[in-house]
Amino acid sequence: MPVQKYDINTELLEEFDLESFIKQYKNVSANNFILNTKIKFSVNNYLLAEQIKLNNKLAYKIPTFQSKNCWITSKSFEQASGEKPALYKASLFSGHKLLDICGGLGVDDWAFSFRFNSILSLDIDPTLNVLVNCNYKKLKINNVQRITTNAYSYLEYNIEKFDLIYIDSDRRINDKKAFRLDDIEPSYSKIEPQLRKLTTYVLLKLSPLIDISYCVKNISNVKKIHVVAQDGEVKEVLCEIDYATNTPEKEIHIIAVDISSNKQTQFDAGFGIDEDHRLVNDEIIENYFYEASSAIVKARLCNHYGKSLHVHSVFKHGSYFVSERKLEDFMGRGFQIINAFEFGKKTIIDYLKQNNITRANVSRSNFPITPVEIKKQFQILDGGDEYLFFTTNAKGNKLFLHCRKIDWSNSK
Repeated sequence: MPVQKYDINTELLEEFDLESFIKQYKNVSANNFILNTKIKFSVNNYLLAEQIKLNNKLAYKIPTFQSKNCWITSKSFEQASGEKPALYKASLFSGHKLLDICGGLGVDDWAFSFRFNSILSLDIDPTLNVLVNCNYKKLKINNVQRITTNAYSYLEYNIEKFDLIYIDSDRRINDKKAFRLDDIEPSYSKIEPQLRKLTTYVLLKLSPLIDISYCVKNISNVKKIHVVAQDGEVKEVLCEIDYATNTPEKEIHIIAVDISSNKQTQFDAGFGIDEDHRLVNDEIIENYFYEASSAIVKARLCNHYGKSLHVHSVFKHGSYFVSERKLEDFMGRGFQIINAFEFGKKTIIDYLKQNNITRANVSRSNFPITPVEIKKQFQILDGGDEYLFFTTNAKGNKLFLHCRKIDWSNSK
C-alpha cells in the first residue's frame, strides 16, 4: 500500500468509532479494503486501511494503545518504542519538566507522563501530531503538550530549562538506515551545545545495531549505557548523559536488560575489556549448557556475566557457558546437556541416526558453518524438542552439543 498523506479532521477522528470499525474489518486486508470498499467513511480510507494493517502488530508492540483504540501510521509505528522498553526507560528518571524533541507516535511521552509533572513534545509532522493529540485524550493524558516545530529551531530560541531532555532521532534518512551521531536527524552532534544550556541530563536513544564502544568514544559525559532486549531481540541502546560530571571510561556502567512477557532481568557491569574467566575443559562434562541473551552479548558483558555466575565459558568472550549447576533467572536460554563430543561429520551422522533425530533447532557460535548449511549437510528439519549447538572451544577444537530445554518449573 503506497504511503499516503491524509486530510485529517480532529473532530471527526474523535467521533469515529475505531473499535467497531476494526472488529468489522479485522479479516479484510488493507489492500482489499482500499480496492473494494465503496463506503465513504467520515475518516480518510487510507488512514483506516493503516489501522487494519497494523492492528495485530500494535496489540503485541504497544498493547495499551491498541486497547484504547489509538490512531497510528506505518512510519510512526515502525519508529515507535515498544511499550515495555518505553516503561523501562521512563523508570530511570522522574522530575518536573521533560522535553522530548522527537515525539513521534508518543509512546515514550505516554510512559514518561507517569514520571514527570509536565512534558513538552516536539514533532515536525502536523498530521501525526493531530493523531497523537487525539490519542492523548483516549489515553487520558493531560500533562503532555505536543507542538509542531523543528527541533533545531526550538532549541535555538528557547531558554526554558528542563529536568531531562529525551532524544529519539530519526534513524531512517532518505530510506537508508543511519547510525552515526552526525547522520541521524536531528543530529546529536549539532544540537549538543544547545542541550547543555537547557538541561543537565539527556537520555539518548540509539539504534540497536550501534557499537557500545562507539558510544563511549564519541559521546561526552556518558554515565550509563542501557542495552534493552525484549523477547530475545535487542530493541534499543540508551545513553544516559550527565553534563555535570565527566565519568571516566572504566566507570561507565553498561546495563543489559532482558524483558519478557512475565519478567524483567538485568545485569550491570563497568565498561572496559570483558574480563577473562574460567574456560571450558577439553571435554564438556558439565550437566547444563547456557546461551547468554542478546542484551548480554550486545553489551559485551559475556565474560563479566559468566564470572558472576561461576560458570565456564566454552570460548573466550563467548556467549556459550557450561555448568554443573541448574541456574535460576539466567539471562538467556538454558539447556540440559544430553551429549557432547568433538565435531566429526561421520560421528554426528551416526549419532543422529542412532537417536532418530531428524528435526532439531540448530544454533552456532564461533563456528565456520551456518545453521542453514549445517541442517542441509546433516539433513535436519527445523523445529522440535531437540537443540543442537555447534561451536569451537578455546583450544580450537570444534564441538557438537545435543541439548534439551531446561524445565524451569522444577527449579529449586
